[in-house]
Amino acid sequence: MESHSCLTNACTGRFCSPLGCILDVLPSVKLAVSQQSLSKASAKQQQWSKGVLFPVNFLPQSTERLVLRRFADLDLDNFLSYRQDYQVARFQSWSMLPYSEAKSFIKEMQTAVMGIPGEWFQIAIARKQSNLLLGDIGIQIYTENPAVVEIGFTLAREEQGKGYAQEAVQALVCSIFELGYISQIVGITDMRNEPSINLLRRLGMHLVRSDEVEFKGELCIEQTFELRREDWLLHKAG
Repeated sequence: MESHSCLTNACTGRFCSPLGCILDVLPSVKLAVSQQSLSKASAKQQQWSKGVLFPVNFLPQSTERLVLRRFADLDLDNFLSYRQDYQVARFQSWSMLPYSEAKSFIKEMQTAVMGIPGEWFQIAIARKQSNLLLGDIGIQIYTENPAVVEIGFTLAREEQGKGYAQEAVQALVCSIFELGYISQIVGITDMRNEPSINLLRRLGMHLVRSDEVEFKGELCIEQTFELRREDWLLHKAG
């Protein structure tokens, strides 16, 4: 749904990663294989074969202060507010949305299938106590390798600097890796954007590539960060 680009800051843009699970509840790892777990594995395999890699109950999720959920009609005003903010849009590949497109986007996300390779899906970030929208996270499974997920996010300017981005992304990436069949998560940012890079590194991401690209009429160095599931598991175990 979202075509992210090379510029981001700590609270807007194309980026990802995690270390540490902060979800209220996460499925525990069991050594014994029950009939129920076999059924779940079979269902996951069916989803994989259909190209839908996320279970229907993947959302909503809760953290200490936030809820990650599907978009709702009540989100329109807040969504428009930050998507029409130049300072937020500046570091995104998308342009500021008019009312009609924002309304259509929210309607589409309410029923869109999550996990179709090559298609962006946006997850609403809402304050837990009020359910008010603070921002959104975009996820895309790579068509050429469905075990790799790219994550990007946007947060309203007035909500930045409060740790919401890290809290939301940690929770999401943790739950993605808990699925068991995603091996790598990718985040991309401009090398000049130090806040974003610092956040990626705090979350355990490693720089793997730098590319010179053109974005909005100027050249920039786009840096690709990644986190592998095996590294995440080692950190979690430690």
